[in-house]
Amino acid sequence: ANLQVTTAQKRRADEMFKARVITAQENEAASLQATQAQGQVVRARANLDLAKQRLEDATVTAPVAGTIIEKTVSLGQVITSATGAFGGGTTLLKMADLGRVRVRALFNETDIGQINAGQQANVVVDAYPNRPFSGQVEKIEPQAVVQQGVTLFPVLVNLDNTEGLLKPGMNGEVSVL
Repeated sequence: ANLQVTTAQKRRADEMFKARVITAQENEAASLQATQAQGQVVRARANLDLAKQRLEDATVTAPVAGTIIEKTVSLGQVITSATGAFGGGTTLLKMADLGRVRVRALFNETDIGQINAGQQANVVVDAYPNRPFSGQVEKIEPQAVVQQGVTLFPVLVNLDNTEGLLKPGMNGEVSVL
């Protein structure tokens, strides 16, 4: 609005200057006001663009659908943007697609020779003792784990969890067929 008013005043001042009604100094003052109003419009547009960028940075959207399994920040906490920080920003939360889950089971060294990727496996978790979940051995991790003097090998088993019954951190037993 200020730009429109000062532009109209500038036009009137130019006409009055041509008609020698006002002085050159008054005409230059009107030109200066119009130029300043144009500068204010440019600054306002730049501030609007910056505000839009900040809003985009403040909006968090997940790249995939999933369940939030850990929230590492709280409301009001100052965080670092991933686009503006060298370290990659602050982790806000951890998500997982719980439609397929992975069980990490420890198998005895004496049994590991009979386990192969692709074998069928049954998993019974403590929360559902009468409901076995069927899955498939994905892989045997190469690094052994020693617990209380016993050498164990981690085996990863993939399970279908479309019903959403299995949750991260559940305990149970795995048997490979």
